[in-house]
Amino acid sequence: MSRSDHFLFYSTEISDQVLVLGSDEVAHLTQVLRFTEGDEILVTDGVGTIFDCRIEKMKRDRALCSILSKKTVPFDSPLITLYVGVPDRDRIETLCEELPPLGVIKVIPVITQHCQKNWWDGRWDKCEERFGRKIIASIKQSHNPFAMTIDFPVTFAEAISSVEGTVLFCDETGASMAQVSTEQKPSSVSIFVGPPGGFSDEEKAILAANGTAIALGPWRLRTELAAVTAVALVNQWRL
Repeated sequence: MSRSDHFLFYSTEISDQVLVLGSDEVAHLTQVLRFTEGDEILVTDGVGTIFDCRIEKMKRDRALCSILSKKTVPFDSPLITLYVGVPDRDRIETLCEELPPLGVIKVIPVITQHCQKNWWDGRWDKCEERFGRKIIASIKQSHNPFAMTIDFPVTFAEAISSVEGTVLFCDETGASMAQVSTEQKPSSVSIFVGPPGGFSDEEKAILAANGTAIALGPWRLRTELAAVTAVALVNQWRL
């Protein structure tokens, strides 16, 4: 792998022949990696396309790149949506770093009976901006050209009404993935992971009526580790 192939940059300012990198990307490009005008780089739009580009002109806050070629990366099913009982903000930031390389397409925080108090009221926009930066950094590091999205917290009832495809929820009494896997790969999977306080008995009953419980191991896991473990297990359908 050449030096240019090792790094992936991100842009949404793209036309047929050129794309523009913003100030954050330029800072990484020049101050950290020491790329200069004339160098070739890889850039993704976050929706499945990777562009092979040449840097034509760089300023302090922008870089103009010509597009030499592009390829569209097919998204391998299943589409994974993670519904997670709202933990504290730092735990969500961890999810934004750890889940994009595993192919999660969306995270939906869920307001459950035992979730963290509503720290997001009045400041979700600011938090969402930080989450977005974590996600972009993660897809760049992993070379996954699909940027995960994160939604505003929804109620448990709203979450249940929005599920699609195969529904799984994490519970210590659940089955192993080997027991629930089928020969036919599902096109989409909705995974429910409880908050630090776990799902209530009422919520577990509703989840059991709508999906299948899966066990992640013999010991209790933090919310963010449970989420990563569950997604990794579901990813066996991609192999």
